[in-house]
Amino acid sequence: MGHYFSGVDKEGKEIVYAHFHSSNYFAIDLYHLLDANDKNGGVSGIFDSAIYTQEQLEKAKRMYKQNLSNERTLCESDIWDKQQILQFIERCLDVARKEGTVKVLFC
Repeated sequence: MGHYFSGVDKEGKEIVYAHFHSSNYFAIDLYHLLDANDKNGGVSGIFDSAIYTQEQLEKAKRMYKQNLSNERTLCESDIWDKQQILQFIERCLDVARKEGTVKVLFC
């Protein structure tokens, strides 16, 4: 089991994804940043989706910078997971800027 986040453009094409092991606490951080705690099924997402605007993703990026970017990393995998979160948000934000919104799947 694990948490799989997928960003999808208006054509239905996956533009970015992030994957975390079921017990990885960084998955919880990404749910929180996306204001999607209700999409967290514990060991995986609940197989649901949400539409995000540019403004929502800009807020998520600000929250990341305030809370996660300065957080002490304990090991290399923490660095990778934090980069994965930022890249996911930034890629979704790029699409939202071009298309108005982006869809995120929580699996």
